[in-house]
Amino acid sequence: MPKFSIWLGSNYFYDATDGKVPSSTFALGYARLIARGKIINKVGYHIMGDVTGFADASSGLSTSRSILMQAWISYDPSKYAQFRVGQFKYPFGIEAYPGLIKWKFVAPSYATIGITKKLGTEGKMFRDVGAQIAGEIALGEKTSFFYKAMVMNGNGTNMRDNNNEKDYVGNVGVNLPFNITVAGSYFSGKTYDANSDGVNESAFSASVSLKQKQFTLQGEYISATNTFIAKSVKPSGYYFYGTYKFLQKIEVGVRYDAFDRDTEIDNNSQNRVTIQSGYYFTKLNRIMLNYEIRKDDKKANLGNLLSVMFQVVL
Repeated sequence: MPKFSIWLGSNYFYDATDGKVPSSTFALGYARLIARGKIINKVGYHIMGDVTGFADASSGLSTSRSILMQAWISYDPSKYAQFRVGQFKYPFGIEAYPGLIKWKFVAPSYATIGITKKLGTEGKMFRDVGAQIAGEIALGEKTSFFYKAMVMNGNGTNMRDNNNEKDYVGNVGVNLPFNITVAGSYFSGKTYDANSDGVNESAFSASVSLKQKQFTLQGEYISATNTFIAKSVKPSGYYFYGTYKFLQKIEVGVRYDAFDRDTEIDNNSQNRVTIQSGYYFTKLNRIMLNYEIRKDDKKANLGNLLSVMFQVVL
């Protein structure tokens, strides 16, 4: 029998941008229904639908639509080689790869949104259709090597391929004592669209994280190159954050992230400091408050942003 779960997220945004009346917005962030289970031993499935879309914490806007987010079948003959085919998150980076109910901040970093989310150019959902092999190999008592490799269409969710050239994603890393993880990702692909004869894309990321019961430290650098016929666009960025949980239910944290939309162009970057606090009713049911102190070379009067997320997992 399948196991069902429901994810609900409701957001509130208060944007204090200078030069205009501050905006106050409520948004239904997500309402997701998930079904997963085993067909037979070692063969499983996962289906996830989002009936509202995801609220953009940076703009305070929510896209209302119903969409199939994930649908995949897995075959796990051993821990060294596990196979998955269907639609799911491609294994690039570490910030947005876990389910959003486990994210430490309301919205991912600028670099994750500006690069990781858009791989394949046309997708913009952190997901694509393809096949993946993954595994983990023990190197010692508390040390292991892991890998994921995926071949995908490169067009995003619920889309067939529009060319014969596939996109490739790889992620490798090591788990070390004290729950330290060091990892790297690489993406290579080509996309055709109505505005160009072709876009060659490549991207890589390098990350390190330390996760303990009470605190988390994490940092990541992400860079990409999108090559058009007439020019190349080279975005890059990074973030690092720390969180600490006390009294078992209260968590506080701070993140700094910076992003350059194109390193070949001056005055094209943005950065922010995000202060986080949250109260956990249970492990996944919580209220989270983020306050973003923002700067953007393209928006001189950009103000700060307050966002509140109410999350329920059933």
